[in-house]
Amino acid sequence: MSSSTSMVMFQKSMPDLVKGIRAQKRSDTSEYVSQAIAEIKAELKSTDIFVKAEAVRKLTYLQMIGYDVSWASFGIVEVMSQPRFAHKRVGYLAANQSFTETTDVILLTTNLFKKEFERSAMSSPYETGLAINSLANIVTHDLARDCMGDMVSLMSHTKPYVRKKAVLAMFKLYVKYPQGLRLTFEKLKDRLDDPEVAVTSCAVNVICELANKNPKNYLAMAPKFFRLLTTSANNWMLIKVVKLLGSLVSEEPRLARKLLEPLATIIQNTTAKSLQFECINTVTHALPYTKRDDGTDAKNVPTIVKLCSDNLRQFIEDPDQNLKYLGLVGLVTLMQSHPKATVDHRDIVLKCLDDDDVTIRTRALELLAGMVTRKTIMDLVKHLMMHLQRAEGIYRDELISKILFMGSRDKFNFITDFAWYTSVLLELASMRGTKHGKEVAEQLIEIALRVDTVRPFTVEAMLSMLLNEDLILGPARITVSEVLRAAAWIVGEYSDIITKIANDEDEDDDEDAEDDSGYWIEGPTGEEIRSKWRSQPLHSLVLAALLHPRATNLPSHVQACYMQAAMKMFVRATVDCTEQQMIEIIGNIRAHMNVFLQSVDLEVQERASTFRYLLDDLDILPIAWEAQAEEEKSEEKKVESQDLLFMPAYTVGSVQAVDEKGAKAAKQCSRLLSTLTAETFYAVHSKAQRRVPVPEGLDLETPFDASAIDALLAMEEPNNLTLATLSFTVSVTFDEKNQAVDEEEARINRIVKNSFGAEDLADRPEGFGYQSYNTSEGQAGSAAEKSSEDRLFYLGGGVNPQDVTLMPSIFGEVEKRNRKGKKGKKDKKSKGKGAGINTDEMLPAGAIDSDDEPVGNKKKKPGKTTVKETPTKATKKEKKGQDKERNALEDVDITIPLKPGESLPVMQHRVVKSTDPPVVQGRRSDEMDPTDSETTKKKKGEKDKKKKTGKETKSKTDKTGEKTVEKKLKKSKTASAAVTDDLLGLDWGAPASIPSPSPPPPAVVPITPEEPVKKSSKLKSKQIDEPKESKKKGSSGTKVWLPIYSEKGVDAFYALTRAVTDARSYTVSLWLRVVNNSSEGINAELQLSAIGTLRPTQGTILRTAGQGVPAGSDSQTSIELVSDSPIQTTFLAKGVFRCTTMNLLGGDTSAASVMIRIPLSLCFTPHKLTEEAFAALLTKTSSKWGQSNAKVAYATKGKVAIKSIANFLHAHIVEAEVSKAASMVAKAPSGASVCCLAKQGKDDFISVDIKVLGTSKGEGQVLADAISSTLSELSL
Repeated sequence: MSSSTSMVMFQKSMPDLVKGIRAQKRSDTSEYVSQAIAEIKAELKSTDIFVKAEAVRKLTYLQMIGYDVSWASFGIVEVMSQPRFAHKRVGYLAANQSFTETTDVILLTTNLFKKEFERSAMSSPYETGLAINSLANIVTHDLARDCMGDMVSLMSHTKPYVRKKAVLAMFKLYVKYPQGLRLTFEKLKDRLDDPEVAVTSCAVNVICELANKNPKNYLAMAPKFFRLLTTSANNWMLIKVVKLLGSLVSEEPRLARKLLEPLATIIQNTTAKSLQFECINTVTHALPYTKRDDGTDAKNVPTIVKLCSDNLRQFIEDPDQNLKYLGLVGLVTLMQSHPKATVDHRDIVLKCLDDDDVTIRTRALELLAGMVTRKTIMDLVKHLMMHLQRAEGIYRDELISKILFMGSRDKFNFITDFAWYTSVLLELASMRGTKHGKEVAEQLIEIALRVDTVRPFTVEAMLSMLLNEDLILGPARITVSEVLRAAAWIVGEYSDIITKIANDEDEDDDEDAEDDSGYWIEGPTGEEIRSKWRSQPLHSLVLAALLHPRATNLPSHVQACYMQAAMKMFVRATVDCTEQQMIEIIGNIRAHMNVFLQSVDLEVQERASTFRYLLDDLDILPIAWEAQAEEEKSEEKKVESQDLLFMPAYTVGSVQAVDEKGAKAAKQCSRLLSTLTAETFYAVHSKAQRRVPVPEGLDLETPFDASAIDALLAMEEPNNLTLATLSFTVSVTFDEKNQAVDEEEARINRIVKNSFGAEDLADRPEGFGYQSYNTSEGQAGSAAEKSSEDRLFYLGGGVNPQDVTLMPSIFGEVEKRNRKGKKGKKDKKSKGKGAGINTDEMLPAGAIDSDDEPVGNKKKKPGKTTVKETPTKATKKEKKGQDKERNALEDVDITIPLKPGESLPVMQHRVVKSTDPPVVQGRRSDEMDPTDSETTKKKKGEKDKKKKTGKETKSKTDKTGEKTVEKKLKKSKTASAAVTDDLLGLDWGAPASIPSPSPPPPAVVPITPEEPVKKSSKLKSKQIDEPKESKKKGSSGTKVWLPIYSEKGVDAFYALTRAVTDARSYTVSLWLRVVNNSSEGINAELQLSAIGTLRPTQGTILRTAGQGVPAGSDSQTSIELVSDSPIQTTFLAKGVFRCTTMNLLGGDTSAASVMIRIPLSLCFTPHKLTEEAFAALLTKTSSKWGQSNAKVAYATKGKVAIKSIANFLHAHIVEAEVSKAASMVAKAPSGASVCCLAKQGKDDFISVDIKVLGTSKGEGQVLADAISSTLSELSL
């Protein structure tokens, strides 16, 4: 019995494998699968195709449950290539599931697919369909390009089954090879007239998907689609046609009005719910584009809107949950263009909130948020709050989000009673588990900021939250913590209301109810209420709550806000509280401030320190208050005992005395402290920063000067520096105290005169006083007449008033608008009580007062501008790694006619006789130049004779070669294939009738340099003798080494060479050479960070091999960089070179940023011309010529330098004089001829005259200038 037969007998089938895996325990599954994979590997080596096919079937199952089978890709291709249909099906299925774009063996499937497609006329249509299906699943860019022509032929197959499959697969090919859309779209368009309905439906499907990418391409086909809409009876095709026409509406608004009637007819007559909904959806999307130029609707629009609205209601009333969901989606779309049409369905939408399906409830909620009006918002919010009581999870968060959205929509435009809405926000904040605390807090702050009539009620509500000790540790603390931040901010900012509430006396009930002498607050529904906190020491209570140690349980940003609010409240208390109350407040600060000073959060610590040192500087609460308490104890009996923490125990009287002194100092400094909170707080525009124009000459990218910081740190702080004498712009001589104070007085008087007008002083808040200064600088008065506590604190001095941006100039516009609004007519929107919201927002001085968005951010209006889709993340990922020629499908424009040379690439077999070698290695016969006689060869006998006879025989051979070239050209015209140097013997270019781009050049003859690298202080580019083992096969020319690093006896150079590859890609070798002239061994590496369009094949780091570079030696290494398109311009690649010395102490590493120049000449090819042909080329008269010149510095022999220039340009030297001049010519990737004359000058420069014959007008000059710029930066 043979081994093959025994393997078949004892082979596990796929059912056996499945049963075995299921029978194993979870812990033992991996061991069983590993054993099965080992068996499969042995089966794949079998010569029996049945054994191999069964092994691939088992691999398919293993891949489905998560195992990697990429190692078996070659075996899968073998099974795919079998003639038996059952085996093919197994192989194609495995390839569909396991092959990716990175699978190497996909290249082997190209000929496999082409053979299947070529014999499609003779084989079964199911075999062809199987191959088409597999191609669509594993297609890559190269595979799509090579098989595009075959797929176009299959679209005209005699079998409708094959045509249908081919049409559908074309979309996958277009995605991978977008340029093919322009080349083959006419063939796809012909399938719309196919007699088979299924093929037409597939063509519509493909074009519909393409139109989603770029609708503009298919506008010209609108009449054909419209004909299909009105004549077809296939519902599924009609759905695609309707979608397609809907996508074209954004490009051609006039089409929207034309579609309304036929779509309305289908809506009324069809019984297919899917088609009916698609028509309604298209109509609702097209309605915004149906408006006339004057903004009015077309005549039939109201009727059609009513028709859509009624049918969508029927969808919602249907018991089928899917139809109900679609009805809600349709109403949401209809609401965007005609919101009034959805108001009648409010009752049925509210019923959907009780549905068991959360998706339906979410859609209904979205619809209700758009139905809100001024009259209905209270009722809607009431319903939503009732649902909120029994809602859970994500749906509850969505409910809260919609309530907040409805309230804040259009800057609270729909709110008529802000006190009611504030109570709603507080109720939302008290709910457990909500994640919208931050949004609730922001809305509370914004309402208090914008609506002055509701501020007292908001402050009253915030007091109740701040003074509630249980909230911080309560069940809703996540939300409450954010709302407490808003409470602290509101109470601190509007502390004047706290004073009014605290001063409101508690009257008896017997007094007349009509007495309005108390402080009344407007509550919800306009009810007048009085605060429950009236006649209480609120300043002390609020400060105690803000500074209580339990506040440390709050997040750090909330604690920071508490500190800022505490300072504002203390400032207000210094004006409005008595000395006895201030004693209590200062004692509270003294007892609890240290907790926040020791906070681990920097922001909290900084704000607490600012507050604490402010009190110390004004002698309100000195930092060394313990020392003062010691002095006060002289009047009382000192307590000798100490507490458990070994802290000094002071008497109550001594500490009381310290607080009394602080209270007196606080009252004396009240006017000074009042300036800290005197300015009115305004809302800031959300785009304020971006509207500030950058001043001319200011470069925001320039880093700060580090020496300025050192200079500030080196400054000595004056001994007598206080707040009264501090100035940021005037250098005050502190030794001459009286003179400095006089100067400060004059400065303050000048600022007061220019900063505060009569209106500003008249509108100052109650209790906040300013020192009355003389407006004349000459009558400023001396410092002896005014106490330092009465002076205002301002920044600036010694400057002209016009040089300072004053506060009234910033706020003046807002105040002027506010005053004007009060006198003028009321806004039409402010109908309800309490709806007077201030929508003004502050902008910085000099900002652009306009709502215009930048061009890139403007929203496009329907019917006037085109709508361009934003590429998705998946699309961006597909684009990554592709060159510029592989345009994304969205950018392909099929409306532009095809150019003469634009056609599908054709694969042709190479035809070469065995007795007759190729005419020109690497050149196709349709591209050959009759003047290329140097590349022809004779038979072996003539070739040997040529070597012996020398120059005379060579000239004869050239003439004979020219005749041979002409004969070969005649033969190539009749042959069906062209000659190429492709390794597979296939031509990937255009047909012979169309000129194809030039292939990469053959290897350039190496130039042997005469000067090796030596250690030099002046770095010049060198040509270095290369060891044989370092030269790669196919490398073009000897390397030109350019310096990148020279330090401590270590010199590093780089060089660039290009390998001979096919015309589809360019491979560049980047070489690194390190010469170690130091006394220690080194390790070196070059890490690239930016290499433009090039991509590395094996990482971006070049390292010295082995044990590094020993002292007195050198080392070379290289990596390959690949570009899918020619390098069009010279660009710089960035990198970092690191050098590490190897010694007993562990080594020393130095790094340097380097720039590597990638020249555009890397993609040039030597253009081998005779002297006569070169002269004829230069004498051509054409407007496509471009001229330039360059000078190349050199420090070697002139002959070597000229050869280096030719090697750098990849040019063929046509004629050379002895080390003085040389003519050279090269071909650019575009086909342009680059001619150069290099001449050795008297100085250390080689002059290069450049002439370029471009393929189009203007190209020659652009290329000549680019070459000149590249050569001018070269140093040899």
